[in-house]
Amino acid sequence: MQDIEITETPPRRRKKWKIFFIIFFYAFSVFAAFAAISSQSIYKPVTDENTTEYTGTIRQISVLGFFTIYTHEQDFPLYFVIPEVVIDEAALQALSVGDVITFRIRDLGPNTLMNGVGIHVVALMADGKEIINFESVNNYFEETRQGAWVGFGIMGGLFFLAGSLLLWHYVKAKKREAATRLDTGVLL
Repeated sequence: MQDIEITETPPRRRKKWKIFFIIFFYAFSVFAAFAAISSQSIYKPVTDENTTEYTGTIRQISVLGFFTIYTHEQDFPLYFVIPEVVIDEAALQALSVGDVITFRIRDLGPNTLMNGVGIHVVALMADGKEIINFESVNNYFEETRQGAWVGFGIMGGLFFLAGSLLLWHYVKAKKREAATRLDTGVLL
């Protein structure tokens, strides 16, 4: 009969993995804290001061996953990707080619309109009807901001807790190892 030798992970390798995971969990808890803080600055309320108003005549309307409007005056599409901010769905659906619209977009810097990428509309009016307004957009951003704060807070707390538990286990094992060395008289 052949003896099977069972080997276990060398203590040094286990120690390195424990330290790696402790650092990993603490690093992710710090990342989550930074993400929570930065999410607060992303969702700033829209106002007249941080938006620009444009007027355009609709040349094309596309509804593929979200509502997109192309105007004759602008070279960029206008996106309406957040259905929760539309306060008058009937007026949005009633828009047609040739209608004149007034809309506002965020001031995102000098190259915002130069890259030809679509722009997210934060206010829209047609025929004197408000279709999207600042209040609906700001309410949506506030809910999103609070959700991000809670989500990143919970994630950071869980990573911090996991790191703390691993650290506690690591310290406890080191104390036990030191006590065993003292009891047996083995000094390293």
